[in-house]
Amino acid sequence: MYLVYMNFVDEDRQYMPVHVLCADRDEARKIVSLGKSHRLTPTSRVAQYALFETDGKITATAMASAYIYTASEFAHRWQDVTARPLKIGRRYEYLVIDLDGHDSDDWSQELGTWAGRGFELVNVVEHGGKPRAFLRMPTD
Repeated sequence: MYLVYMNFVDEDRQYMPVHVLCADRDEARKIVSLGKSHRLTPTSRVAQYALFETDGKITATAMASAYIYTASEFAHRWQDVTARPLKIGRRYEYLVIDLDGHDSDDWSQELGTWAGRGFELVNVVEHGGKPRAFLRMPTD
C-alpha cells in the first residue's frame, strides 16, 4: 500500500494538502502524474508531492485542513475539474482493526458491527500474517 501526499497552492499562496491511498507503486505514480497534469482548481498547482510505502497500517491521528481519498475517488473527482473550483470531498475518521479469521465469511459479522457504527470498509490488508481492515467514517 502507498500513500501519496500532494500539496496544492493557488495564486493567493493558499495551500491545500491532499492524501491519496493507493494499492501499489504504479497506482501511486499514476495519481502523482494525474495531479501534475492539470490543476486542482483553475488557479492551483502541485507545489510538493511525496510517495510513502506503508506496511498496511495508516493511522491519521491529527490532520488540519487535509483531505484523504482512495485512488479511485481521487481519479473520479479529478475528471470533474472544469473552470470552477473542485468541490472538496468529505472528511473522514480512519480506523485500523485486526480481523478474526482468514476470509470474508469470518469477517462479515465483525465488519457489520462497525458498519452499524457508521464505518465503511476501505480495504483489507495482511500485516504480520494477520488480516487488518482499514475503515472510515464521515465526520462532516
